[in-house]
Parts: sequence; structure tokens; C-alpha cells
Amino acid sequence: MNELTNTQSHYLFKKQLDSIDLKEKFEEGFCIINLNQVEFTPLMSSFFHLKHFSLLFVKKGNGICYKEGCIYNLAPYTINFSNIYRYRNFTYKNLQEVFFICFSEYFLKRYVNENIYKEFKFLLTERMYPVDASKSDFIIFENIYKKIYSEFNNGEVESKYKIIGNLMAILLYYFKDLYIDCNINKDVTISKTSTIVISFKKLMDSHYNDLKEGRVNKVFRVQDYARQLDLHPNYLSRIIKNKTGKSAALWITEKAITESKLLLTKDFSIKEIVHLLGFFDTSHFNKFFKKHTHLTPTQYKQNNLL
Repeated sequence: MNELTNTQSHYLFKKQLDSIDLKEKFEEGFCIINLNQVEFTPLMSSFFHLKHFSLLFVKKGNGICYKEGCIYNLAPYTINFSNIYRYRNFTYKNLQEVFFICFSEYFLKRYVNENIYKEFKFLLTERMYPVDASKSDFIIFENIYKKIYSEFNNGEVESKYKIIGNLMAILLYYFKDLYIDCNINKDVTISKTSTIVISFKKLMDSHYNDLKEGRVNKVFRVQDYARQLDLHPNYLSRIIKNKTGKSAALWITEKAITESKLLLTKDFSIKEIVHLLGFFDTSHFNKFFKKHTHLTPTQYKQNNLL
């Protein structure tokens, strides 16, 4: 068999994921995949921006991951975390026992912890080294992610994401402790542009917390974030776009949608949400929400009450 090019392999991998209904499975902002289902190796990707957080657990297999100008080996007992919208590619030479977990901010805030960035600060870290776990440490993770995998594929619809959320909390706490222990002596120097991205994300999360708590009533635009960070708006926009692959304005839009969805799953009326998140009126909120979710706020609320 002829060896696949990066582009061909990336296309086939995407087609493979489509065949297992990844989009449908990701409806709550969470998915776990046993990469043994991928029917060809080596598996290679083109460069891309990852749109969600991810954790890769390599028990048996090996490969190479390229992230932000650095190349990392993925060997047995490697755990690799990738931040949202990090620029990367990968090559897996074999996939005997490899699990991939993909999760969104929405999932974390709804099912794990609303204060995720305070509880798990590594979620904002720009450069994350893969962790070479000991066999005993890896087995702890394996027991958890296999329970998650079983629940994801076989659990009762009404309760499975609550159970997965609790299991993910345990997994993330273990990973936080292990990552700190394994990387305490490594050079994690952060560039100026990476610092700007981290500060922007932190400020955005803090601002929406202030909105929900009623401490402010004006929604920040790009120029407001730039002013808070003492930067020119055009410079901030350029840095965010170059580092993450999407504009600062789109980051703000997606944050507004995430926070809207979270409030719609709770005991808030649509009028209260309109007021809390600084929309002009209910009509404006309805149009904004439907444009980005293809559902009205009322429809989403009816479908997603816990």
C-alpha cells in the first residue's frame, strides 16, 4: 500500500470521524473516541487550530505532535493536553490503545465547575508539555477514562453527562497535580503575545462573571478589552487572530453564546438573561442566539433544562 500524504491522511481521518457521528456525539460539548476505530496508519494531520480542549491518552502506540514550534514525542504512557485553538499537527505511527477526549468550555462550566479557570489554571496555559506518566499513574487515568468511555456510549441520556462531568472533574484534578509534578523544573517561558492571549481570555471570563453578578451592565467590545489591557484595538485583534486563528470579535461572540446557553439551562427567564448579558432587548437576543445556534432561546431552554 502506498504511504498516504499528510493531506490524504487528514482527509481520511476526518472522514473516519464523520462516520462515527462525531458532530452528533459532541452535542453537549463533549466526546471521547477510541482511536483504535481508525482503520489506517500512519495517521497524519495537516496543520490546524484545535477548536476545543483535548486530552490524549497513549497506552500503546507512538507518534509525534507539533505544537507552537515545538516537537514532542508521544510514547506509551504519555498524556497530552491541548488548549483551545492551539496551532498543531500530529503523526501517529500506530494506535493500539489510544483514547482521545474533546471538550468545550460550555461542557466544563455546565457539568464540571463554573469557575473552571480558577480551579484548573492550566486550561489557560499557552505551552503545555506532554506528560510522561509512570505506569501506576497512567493506570489511575485509564480506569477513569474507560469509565467515561463506557458512560458516554452506554449511559442513560438523562444522567450520563452529569456522571461524565463528575468523572471529568476527577480526571482534571489528577492531571493538574501530575502535570505540576512533572513540569516543575521545566522552562515554561511565555512570550509577550501568549501573555496577551491569556490575559484576554481571563479578562473575558471575568467580565462575563461581572455581568452575571450585576457588577457591570455594559458588554465589552474589542476596544474595551484593548483599553483594559492597555493595547491598541488593532494590535489586540491582530495578536488574537494570529495566535488562535479566529478574531477577537468572534471570541467575544462565542463567549456570549456559551454564557447564554449556561443561563438558559438554569432558572432564569429570557428577560432576565437579556438584562444580565447586556442585550438591547428580547428581539435582539432572539435573533443573535438563533443566528449562532439555529434555535430560539425558548427552544434551547425547553430542550436543556437539567
